[in-house]
Amino acid sequence: MQMNKYAYAGMDNSLFVSQYQLELPKKEEIRKFIEELMREVGG
Repeated sequence: MQMNKYAYAGMDNSLFVSQYQLELPKKEEIRKFIEELMREVGG
């Protein structure tokens, strides 16, 4: 598709999914992840 050529132009491949999961994380894991992220950004 021609549009993809422009949509991805100049983008580094590392911007795309680098890890796949076969199931969703547990609710507690998501909560911990968000809390850690908030601490990192100063929220």
